[in-house]
Amino acid sequence: MDGLSLVEHLRASGGPPPCLLMMTGRVTAEVERRAAAAGVRVIQGKPLDPAEVLAAIGSALAE
Repeated sequence: MDGLSLVEHLRASGGPPPCLLMMTGRVTAEVERRAAAAGVRVIQGKPLDPAEVLAAIGSALAE
């Protein structure tokens, strides 16, 4: 199971929606569409910029 499939499974489980940040080496329009539909708040493309990752985490925690 890839990460996006896991996110879709979590969303379909019916529990409270988790706060999701996605890191992927495949940022495509299809991945962005599926991730947004599954409730992903931020998609970070690899290679990761540590400052951007920390900013995304901080933003998600502030919500």
